[in-house]
Amino acid sequence: PQSCSHSQPFNDSTIQPRPDRPNRPNRPDRLNRLNQPNEPNQPNRLDEPNKPYVVLTFDDGYRDFYTHAFPILHKYRFSATVFLPTAFIGPQRKKFKGKECLTWAEVRKLCDQGIIFGSHTVNHLKLTEEKQEKIEYELKKSKEQIEDHIGNRVKSFCYPYAFPDQDKIFVRALLSLMERIGYEIGVTTRVGLAYSGDNIFALKRMPINEFDDQVFLVSKLTGAYDWIQKFQLVYKKIKRDSGRSQILE
Repeated sequence: PQSCSHSQPFNDSTIQPRPDRPNRPNRPDRLNRLNQPNEPNQPNRLDEPNKPYVVLTFDDGYRDFYTHAFPILHKYRFSATVFLPTAFIGPQRKKFKGKECLTWAEVRKLCDQGIIFGSHTVNHLKLTEEKQEKIEYELKKSKEQIEDHIGNRVKSFCYPYAFPDQDKIFVRALLSLMERIGYEIGVTTRVGLAYSGDNIFALKRMPINEFDDQVFLVSKLTGAYDWIQKFQLVYKKIKRDSGRSQILE
């Protein structure tokens, strides 16, 4: 499963690894491009297809990842992937949605410590409202900017805002564009675990927040929340149909 977060209200009791996680279907072949082991000489557990694992992702590049989450991740030798909207990452501190973001210097320090960085577009726009040229710019430019600053190839992309499952034409064009630009994996706000056979460019994730105790967290990571995706799809369809009816009126 993949877990995702925006702000980082973690403490030690929330993030301790659990030895009793049951086996679940997984994608060891390409998900390991998101999180790599901190130590190169360690065996990569993600190459063992019958063992469960968790991929940790953090969206938006907020500074509290550096000050709050990373020290705990480092203590327990976890890696993670952070998705950056690059317009809000600079040599000086910037803010996104009223919250302080990482600087490029902090991004490089985290990268040196084994944190992986992916693209969250340049400006964190609602891509369904943009023209093809702008969408391509957002995906390509953000990838290039991160690569220029960290010196590593960016392989992963995180779709901003709600993923437009119902717009099949848009989704097909987007995923094709991602592959053409050079991304190898993509994640979304769709809720659920990632299984073998899922589209590698539109993987589901499991949101984690400060209200999750250990029991609740384990239930999420073992598939108890997969049913949420069905309600999410229904909600999106109702919202889309409602928007269409308002236009017709």
